[in-house]
Amino acid sequence: MISPPLFGYHNDNEFSRYHQQQQQQQRRRPQPQQQQQRQSSRNQERLVQLQDGRVVTEEQYLRMKAHHEKQEHQQFQRQRRFELERRQQEKQQQQQRLQHQHEIEIRTSYRSIDEEETRRRRRRQFQQQQMELETEEEEKSNEYESEENVNELRTLRGGNGRLYYVKDPLYDGRNFAILTKSGVTTTGTTLVDGDMGTSPIAQTALTGFALTLYGDHSKSSIVTGNVYAADHAVPTPTMMTTAIHDMEAAYTDAAGRTGPNGSTTVGLGLAGDISGMTLTSGVYKWSTDVKFNTELTFSGSATDVWIMQIAGTFTAGRGAQVKLGGNAKAENIFWAIADPVAFDNDSHGEGIFLAKTMISFNAGSSLYGAAFAQTAVTMISTTIEGALNTMP
Repeated sequence: MISPPLFGYHNDNEFSRYHQQQQQQQRRRPQPQQQQQRQSSRNQERLVQLQDGRVVTEEQYLRMKAHHEKQEHQQFQRQRRFELERRQQEKQQQQQRLQHQHEIEIRTSYRSIDEEETRRRRRRQFQQQQMELETEEEEKSNEYESEENVNELRTLRGGNGRLYYVKDPLYDGRNFAILTKSGVTTTGTTLVDGDMGTSPIAQTALTGFALTLYGDHSKSSIVTGNVYAADHAVPTPTMMTTAIHDMEAAYTDAAGRTGPNGSTTVGLGLAGDISGMTLTSGVYKWSTDVKFNTELTFSGSATDVWIMQIAGTFTAGRGAQVKLGGNAKAENIFWAIADPVAFDNDSHGEGIFLAKTMISFNAGSSLYGAAFAQTAVTMISTTIEGALNTMP
C-alpha cells in the first residue's frame, strides 16, 4: 500500500497521482470471496480419484504412482534374475549330460578294448594250458583213475568240450552261451559271444537283438553265433527240445552230486556270504541264499571240478569279481541254483550257471561261461562270452 506524503501534497497533480495509484492497487488486490474461490479451485484441481473409488491429492497420487512403478521395476528385475538363473542351470545340466555321455562313451570304448584283449589273452592261455594239460594228465593219470567220485564230477563235461548229462550231450552239438525256456531280453550295449537259444517259446521272446531270420536260425549284430527259437524251421524245433531237456537234466544232476568219497562242504560263509574266499575243487552246498561283494577265487588245476549247489538265491554284488587261480577253468565250475540269480552293476562271473528260474545281469556286468535259465535271462549292457567257444 502506498502511504501519503508526510508533509502533505505540494500540488493537485501530486494528490491526483497518489489517488490513482491507490485505486490501481485496490483493483489488483483480490476480494476475500475471490480468494476463497481461487483457493477452492486450486484444491479441486489437486484431488485425484483412483480406480477403486478413493480420492487422493495429486501429491499422494504421484507418490503412489512412483511406488507402483518402483515395484514393477523390482518385479521385472526379479523375473530377469530368475530367467538368467534358469538358463544358467539349464546350461549346466546340458554340460553335465554331455560330460556324462562322454564318460560313458570313453568307458564303453575302454571296455571294448579290454574285453577284446581279455578274449585274446584267454585264448592264448587256453592253448598254453592245453599243452601243459597233456603233460599233466600223463603224470596224474594213475591218481585220477583211483578216484571214481572225481571222475563222476567230470562227467558233467565231456572230453570234447561239451557239457554232458551222464553220457548225453547237453548242447546237441551247439556252443550255447545262453539257453532259456522263457526268452532273453537286452538293452544297452550288449555282446553275446556264442550261440543263443530259447524253447518252447517263440522268437518273439528274444527282444533287443534286432534279429534277421535265416530259415532254421536267426542272426544278430550283437550275437557272434546263431540264434535259435522253437518256431524256426526244422531241424531247430527238435534240436531245441533236446537241448532244453538236457539242460533241465543237467541241473537236476548237478544239484544232487556229492564230492569225492561222498564229501560235501555245507553252509560255507556267514549267512551265505562267501566274499573274499578261495575255493578248492569239490562240492559246496547251501540251504540259504548265497552272495559275495568283493572277490571269489577258484584255485586248482586244469582238470579240477567245482559244483556249487544253492537252494536259495545267488547275488554278485556291485563290482564283485570271480577270479581263477592256478590253472582253474571256467568250464569246470558248475552253479546249480534254485532261486533267481542276479549280477549287479560291473560284476563278473565265471562258470556254467544252471538256474532253476531266471538270471539277470545289470549294467556293465559280464560272464565268462554260460547262462542256462529255466525261465528267462535279462541283460543291460552285458557281455557274455561262452567258455566252451574256446574248447576244441
